[in-house]
Amino acid sequence: MPIFLAALFGALMTVLGSIVGRVLVALGMGYVTFTGVSFALNTIKVMFFSSLLAAHPLMLGYAATLKLDISFQVILAAVTMKWVLNSGAAAITGNVKKLVIK
Repeated sequence: MPIFLAALFGALMTVLGSIVGRVLVALGMGYVTFTGVSFALNTIKVMFFSSLLAAHPLMLGYAATLKLDISFQVILAAVTMKWVLNSGAAAITGNVKKLVIK
């Protein structure tokens, strides 16, 4: 009986070790991706609005009439959503599993 329990415990530890390793890698990659994407999008947003504010007052009036700030936010949100969906699809198809090295 103790040999059976030892074998069962060993198999359980192997499976759990693999699962825990994959979860930690996925969480780490998710954090790094979120931080990098957040930084990139904030940088793009700051560059756009600073260049918009540096424009001629007449151009600011045109931009306000055309609602360029709102359209830029919508486009940026669509790009962000596409990145999120692509990363979720990559996680589902198993591309994250390839990064776990034992």
